Amino acid sequence: MAVSSLQESRLAPWAALIASFVATALNQQFLADVLRYDCRLGSASTGIVAGLLSLALIAVGCWMSWVATRAPFERTTDATRRFIARLGLLFAVLAGVAIAWQVLATFMVPACPD
Repeated sequence: MAVSSLQESRLAPWAALIASFVATALNQQFLADVLRYDCRLGSASTGIVAGLLSLALIAVGCWMSWVATRAPFERTTDATRRFIARLGLLFAVLAGVAIAWQVLATFMVPACPD
């Protein structure tokens, strides 16, 4: 998707918010299933890989939202687009912290506790 089409997209300002929700939910669900039901995969390295993939998804969403705010003011709805994009970027930071805590939990919680 070209940068100019991202600046015109109606979904782009929401991308960081959507990606943050999805990445946090997928990371939590994956780690919960792995730590509980598959003792072979429940290691800290699995948590790190899942966390990095989730953070990559958030980074893509943040990039899309950031590009959506770089267009010059031309319409009356541009202020709303910038607000939504910045809100999504702020939530992405919170989601990143939540993912970091979930990855940290893989170091402390043993897989398949007895």
